[in-house]
Amino acid sequence: MVVFSAGSGPGPIWACLPILFLAWTGKIYLAKGEGWTLLWLCDICNLMLALGLVFRRLDWVWISTMWLIAGTPLWILDDLSRGTLRPNAVGIHLGSAALGLWAMRSHPRPGRLWPTAVTWLIVAQLVSRLITPSELNVNLAHHVYPALEPWFSSYAPYWVFNVVMFSLAMFILERWLDRWINASRSQADSRGSG
Repeated sequence: MVVFSAGSGPGPIWACLPILFLAWTGKIYLAKGEGWTLLWLCDICNLMLALGLVFRRLDWVWISTMWLIAGTPLWILDDLSRGTLRPNAVGIHLGSAALGLWAMRSHPRPGRLWPTAVTWLIVAQLVSRLITPSELNVNLAHHVYPALEPWFSSYAPYWVFNVVMFSLAMFILERWLDRWINASRSQADSRGSG
């Protein structure tokens, strides 16, 4: 278990922010009879980010934030293809990612996290495949995303492609964030000592 110290970065009270975004999103989904969509990984990551802040689990904060960052371009493309930009989703993706980055800037990366991040995806897809309606395609767990259908004739190769690509994305994102955070921390330290 990777725990971070009190007094640096956002405290547990900030956990209310991703919970509010999640509650707002849940209210919308439940009103439309689509409560299953709360199992999207971005929504799960808002819950895990909040729990990470409350229990000071830096690994949960890092992994949640990595997924929110990685998922943001996909969310934007999906919303734009539908001709909409949902305000609650802005909070879910951008607001919570910013909060996670703030928490991450205060602490070093707690070891290698990308394999655990990929495990979160696989578990989310498995749960989604088992309990969510196929037509919602939550976490892309049921069928090929329509824009990629010309390249994939069946779900199995598409799933392998997704896991490989997201594994690569998590590997690269983890290292990039680590370098960026260390560089910004070094700049802050040099400004403070100069």
